Amino acid sequence: MRKALVAAAVLVSLVTFSRGAAAAGLSLFSGRTLGSSSAVNVSAGIPDASLVYLTPYAGNADWGAFVRLGYLTPIGSHGDNVWTAFGGSYKQNLRNYGKYNMGLQIDFGPAMWLSPDFMAGFTLGPALLIGVPLKDVATLDFGIGVPFMIFFKDGVFVNVPIGFKMGCEFFVDQSLTLNANFEIGPGIQTFSDTGKKGTKSATNTDVYALFKVGITFGL
Repeated sequence: MRKALVAAAVLVSLVTFSRGAAAAGLSLFSGRTLGSSSAVNVSAGIPDASLVYLTPYAGNADWGAFVRLGYLTPIGSHGDNVWTAFGGSYKQNLRNYGKYNMGLQIDFGPAMWLSPDFMAGFTLGPALLIGVPLKDVATLDFGIGVPFMIFFKDGVFVNVPIGFKMGCEFFVDQSLTLNANFEIGPGIQTFSDTGKKGTKSATNTDVYALFKVGITFGL
């Protein structure tokens, strides 16, 4: 938590004292769409590293693809776990309230738990995003997301984190943006196994947390 707040403060300081930053930079984490430019974002931190590509689609919408490689469990942040998820990403601008904006983003696709045991499944991650511009050189990002994942092997393993989002994007110029993103909230993990001896199930609740920094390039 403290590291996330420090990173956010650093970005806000850059916004306050920077000169010559672009008035209309690329934003992938607010509710607004890209407009006429495509973009790639590379971010890393806890619990994973990610690559996202978005391109304009049908006016107030973007679509593209994502890849995530995790080295910590999304819930509880335990080590010795490797997982990946990849697939499509779609974002729709829902409403603009003056300078503020609101959007809906959905990530979907296959997922695999690679270590210590292999499991295959899928992910579906809806998120409500809100952007608040800061002096036309940055935006504060807020929202809530549920990056749901389900895996199958000798039963069903379900990962349901609920993340309250906050972050900042600083527009270096019209085609380069720096970002810091923090999410925290409750997380639920369930496992059920139906075997010859009957059904066994277990449920675990813990803290879901994400903190990543990254960079967005315009294409």
